[in-house]
Amino acid sequence: MANSNEEQRQEMKGIKTWKLLLIATVAMILHAPLYSQSNKQLKSNITQFLFDHDNQISNKDYNRFDRLVSKLERKRERGNEDITFLRSLFYKTHHRMLFKYNSLASVDETISSRSYGCLSGTVLYALLLEHFDFNFEIIELPNHVFIKVNLEDQVVYLESTLPKEGFITSESKILMTNGDEMTTNVNWFQTIASSQAPRQIHESTPYKTIGLQELLALQHFNESVKMYNEKSYIESINHAVEAFFKYPTEKNRMLMQLVINKIRNHQNLKSDEKNQLLEVYKEQLSMLDPGKVYAQFTPTSE
Repeated sequence: MANSNEEQRQEMKGIKTWKLLLIATVAMILHAPLYSQSNKQLKSNITQFLFDHDNQISNKDYNRFDRLVSKLERKRERGNEDITFLRSLFYKTHHRMLFKYNSLASVDETISSRSYGCLSGTVLYALLLEHFDFNFEIIELPNHVFIKVNLEDQVVYLESTLPKEGFITSESKILMTNGDEMTTNVNWFQTIASSQAPRQIHESTPYKTIGLQELLALQHFNESVKMYNEKSYIESINHAVEAFFKYPTEKNRMLMQLVINKIRNHQNLKSDEKNQLLEVYKEQLSMLDPGKVYAQFTPTSE
């Protein structure tokens, strides 16, 4: 009889262990594919913002971002109010990913060295907000971008250049009218490339609402400016044309024309080098929609 009871206890213990294993396995099946799939999409979205630079992104760099996303996902699962979660998203992202301000920093530089500008910082926040299904807008000023998040009962602004004050819930900080005007207390606004962009480039539109494609075009604009200042004109014209291709604005047209004119009038460039660069320019233009090509191939001076 004693042996029979002992066998029953062992059998019940085995069943209990099996049930626990089953529950754990089901939990892994339910959660792991969801997160791995969503993170895969997030990484895919980030990839389009990465340019080729000398500082390659290591697995360690990617892991820093992965840990941030996983931490935010666990926090999101707890069911906190949107405003509470957004505050965590803003400050945790800034603490882990945004360390040293550099107006022309690209996204891969942000991931690899935590160097950031308003543009690359805004890219990270926009991709995270998209990942967590928030309704948001990217606001472009002539030399700045930031994010407006639309919640059910309020609006929140994310200003990536302000580590401590960039999570803005007060309408007294930013006031937008229904027209194409913007009245602000924006003495805290940083600029994308105002001190480093060529002087001829200027745009006076008060503000625009843009998407991720236009945000990518702005990064190509920044990269073109950076290459222009480094006298790497073939890289500069490639990025300038790509910026115009994705976002055919007057500002991007002027950048294309400026770079190509610089190439035409550059005294230290040999004729064959000039011709090579001009061919790159014409080849890139040939791939654009003819109805959107505003920059003409003309021998105008600087």
